[in-house]
Amino acid sequence: QDYMDLKVIDRTEEELLVRKKEFLKICEILDYHKISFFLTSGVLLGAIRDNSFIKWDWDVELSVYAKDFNSKMDLISDTLEKSGFKIIQILRDEHNLKIDFKGLYPGDVTFYTIYGWQYSKKRNIFWRTDLSIPSKFLLKLSKFNFLGRQLNCPNNVEEFLTFIYGNWKKPLRTSNKKVYLTKNFKKQPLFYTIILEKIFRKIYKIFKIAMNLIILK
Repeated sequence: QDYMDLKVIDRTEEELLVRKKEFLKICEILDYHKISFFLTSGVLLGAIRDNSFIKWDWDVELSVYAKDFNSKMDLISDTLEKSGFKIIQILRDEHNLKIDFKGLYPGDVTFYTIYGWQYSKKRNIFWRTDLSIPSKFLLKLSKFNFLGRQLNCPNNVEEFLTFIYGNWKKPLRTSNKKVYLTKNFKKQPLFYTIILEKIFRKIYKIFKIAMNLIILK
C-alpha cells in the first residue's frame, strides 16, 4: 500500500463531530467578513453523495473568489486564530492564493484550507495552480442544505462532480490525485515547471533562514 494512503484511514466519530463544529465555525467567519464561499471538492462530494463528511478524507477545503479574498486574508486569518485555529501558512501568490490552518486535531486528522479562485474571462474559466473549472459552473452558484445550514455549490452540481471526479458515485479510498481527479480538471505540470518550482521553494527557504538570522542579530 502506498504510504500516502495512511491518510485514508477512517476518522473516529469524535473527530468527525469536531470537524463538523469547526467547519461550521469557519463558515460563520467567512459570513462575518462578507466573503461568498462555495464547496468544490471532498466536502461537496461527501455532502452530495453521502450527506456527511467522507470518513477517510483529511482535507476540508472551502473555495472563495480571489477578487473578494485577496484584501481580506489578514482579517480572516486573525479571526480564525481568535476562534482557536492555528494558521499553518498564508500564500498570496495569485496562482496559489490560500490560507492553510488546523483546529483541535493535527493536520493529518483534519487539515483546513480556504482557496482563492481566479477568473479568466478570456479563457472562460476559474483557475488556480494546475486546476481549472469552466466558468459555467461558478459564475452563478446553486445552494444546498448540509449540516443544518444552506451552503453554496457550483451550478449543475452533479455535472460539476462528474467533471471533477468522473464516476463520483463510486467511493475511492485513495489519496492519489491522479486516480481520483480527472485530467480535464487537474492538468499535469510540465517537467520544467516542476523543476522551477523546486528551485524557487529552496531559494525561498534559504531566504527565510537568512532573514531570521538577520532579525536575531
